[in-house]
Amino acid sequence: SSTPRVSHHTFENLTESLFYWVTVGKQSSPRYEIVVQTPPDLESIQLTYVYPDYLGEPDRVVPFGGDINGVEGTKVTLAARSNKPVSNAVLVYATGKGVALEPSEAGQTWSTTITLTESGRYHVALEDEAGVENAYPDEYSIDVRPDAAPEIQVRLPRGDTEVLALEEVDFAFSVNDDFGVADYGIEYTIAGRESVRIPLNPDGAP
Repeated sequence: SSTPRVSHHTFENLTESLFYWVTVGKQSSPRYEIVVQTPPDLESIQLTYVYPDYLGEPDRVVPFGGDINGVEGTKVTLAARSNKPVSNAVLVYATGKGVALEPSEAGQTWSTTITLTESGRYHVALEDEAGVENAYPDEYSIDVRPDAAPEIQVRLPRGDTEVLALEEVDFAFSVNDDFGVADYGIEYTIAGRESVRIPLNPDGAP
């Protein structure tokens, strides 16, 4: 008997599914299908920042974000859009802790809101209905800035001062803060009495 002849063909760089069959003369094989699976991937991340009320800052939207940075206590809503519908999406911190995202828009946009407490890194893990995951997700940074206390520099008086009764004492000082000062004043205490505060910015304007 003759040795069977074996033929082969390699499909390269397939981007979509296809059907194929083999013909020899008038004979044809059954039709077969090659299904190309597109793994889930992240197309974009939108970040919406809601700052603490005391800062008086308006909300800020970053339509094509990723890296997160803001003052401690800021709430950030992360909306991740995938290239295809997925069945599961999780925000995963570098520590391994995960936060499930909630779906919208037919499973292609998933979102969650976090409160900034500490710096770190994160990525978004996606999984489609076939159980295929985004194998190499991009990693993003989280940079949380503490709200530092105001800096006060007293210019007058220069240290301890002795004065006569009813003598006026001049005060001069400067106040600086990374997010501005809403109110300030002078507070003093006379021995044996309660402290007295003199507001110097009664309207509360910076």
